[in-house]
Amino acid sequence: MTALGDQELLVILNRARMLLSDPGNWSPRYYAEDEHGRWVPVGSSAAVRFNLEGALVHAAGRDVRGALPAIFEIFGAVSAEALARLKNASTSLTHREAVALIDDAMAKLSAPSVPTRSELRPRAIAPGDATRRNSGTDGD
Repeated sequence: MTALGDQELLVILNRARMLLSDPGNWSPRYYAEDEHGRWVPVGSSAAVRFNLEGALVHAAGRDVRGALPAIFEIFGAVSAEALARLKNASTSLTHREAVALIDDAMAKLSAPSVPTRSELRPRAIAPGDATRRNSGTDGD
């Protein structure tokens, strides 16, 4: 999937979460905008407001190519509907929805992976099978 592990992705999500924790840092229109509401590059020192993708790109820095696909995969696992809206240019997430999606993704990454069902199946042993195996003979 990606060279980035869960911990690295959590760090990126946390940075984006911190960036968007103040609703005043939210941009409903652009990846990044300056204090006057004009578009600016995400990495610009003038960038003060971000949409969700802009916050993720800004938070990921040089790891963006590996991080964004992995994070979007996690977003899809926690809310396929929110991911579809995020990817659709004609719709957008609200600030509250974006922060909730980050929170849900962080919770998913933080949850211990516990198998819900074992792939091992018990094998029925006929009464005489155990004796033959232990004795090293086939019973013939």
